[in-house]
Amino acid sequence: MKPSLQAKLMRQYPTIADLRDRAQKRLPHIAWEYLSCGTGEEAAL
Repeated sequence: MKPSLQAKLMRQYPTIADLRDRAQKRLPHIAWEYLSCGTGEEAAL
């Protein structure tokens, strides 16, 4: 990643919570539910 892009992203989303909020607004509900609940367990079926 270019340093200028990284700096821009850090200004827009200074914390993980900021990124999470943005993702929740942009993703379809079903995709957000899967990513926010299913992937945090680090378990496979």
